[in-house]
Amino acid sequence: MEYASIIGIVFTVAAAFFIGVVVGDSSRGLYEKNKTRTQSTK
Repeated sequence: MEYASIIGIVFTVAAAFFIGVVVGDSSRGLYEKNKTRTQSTK
């Protein structure tokens, strides 16, 4: 039970961190991301 709760806490923290990175990245550097994606596509 302890092991499962530790995994749940780690997963929740990782998910929150991932969401924070995605939201922050999309709100901050959406233009740069699209520019980089266009360059890599060519």
